[in-house]
Amino acid sequence: MNRTVAALSFALAPLALAAGCSQPTVTCTVSAAMPYSGKYQLTAGEGSGDCASLPGDALGFAAYNPATPEGKPDLNTVSMAVRSTFLGSLVAHAAEYGVADTADGHAPHAFGQFESGVPDADGRCRPAELSQAVQDIPAVAADPGDPDDPEDDIPEQPATSLTETWTNLEVYVTAASLGTQVRGHYAITQDTCSAEYDFVALFPQAYCGDEDMVPDRDDDDINSPDDGLCSAEPHPLTGIGSGISPDFPVVCHPQMLVCVLDAVPGPDMTFPVLNAAE
Repeated sequence: MNRTVAALSFALAPLALAAGCSQPTVTCTVSAAMPYSGKYQLTAGEGSGDCASLPGDALGFAAYNPATPEGKPDLNTVSMAVRSTFLGSLVAHAAEYGVADTADGHAPHAFGQFESGVPDADGRCRPAELSQAVQDIPAVAADPGDPDDPEDDIPEQPATSLTETWTNLEVYVTAASLGTQVRGHYAITQDTCSAEYDFVALFPQAYCGDEDMVPDRDDDDINSPDDGLCSAEPHPLTGIGSGISPDFPVVCHPQMLVCVLDAVPGPDMTFPVLNAAE
């Protein structure tokens, strides 16, 4: 999935009457550099299909500022987009073989403007309303290609119709945490399947059970979740940390094998999800 990376740089302004520096104003934003690890909690589901049994997903977010008449970013007006890998992978596979939904008004992502360009006193940014992500993806026919070359096989992808709706989103934005947590509600309809989830998403996505992360492990342990790979501290077998804030409680999700916030998504979840004060 292609992602636009928007970067904003700020300079610290010197205080006029005292030594030291003041924090620059933080604007609402999300990170487009890498996916977020989204953790789902099913709240409603019916019909047959994969859409009602999702443990979570890799979620792509991006922030956008319109240009002022002078051609500079308008930092007081911020919009955001979100795309799930569940939908994005289907769109990408179809596009690879020249198949796409070209209907007017259809897009593989949701998009909407934040209520304010700056977070509230609690460090929360809220999109007013996001458009739906809607795709009617035509079928991709299977093609075995050259019988002697399995690499050129084209797997079949049946035609499918999907609608995703993202509501009640909140993004945690402070000087120390620039949009690294997102919560909200996610509804999906795919053909005869429909489901709704509460979710919480964490940036950056970090793998915690992948063979490439710990190549020296015994084979039996390669796909076992390892909470140690979610730590900000260097792992003894990799020599690197996860890149996740040490202020966030995180665990390795046993199915997705990615680091997720140690919380149950839903209306009773405290947000942002932070380690208990010592």
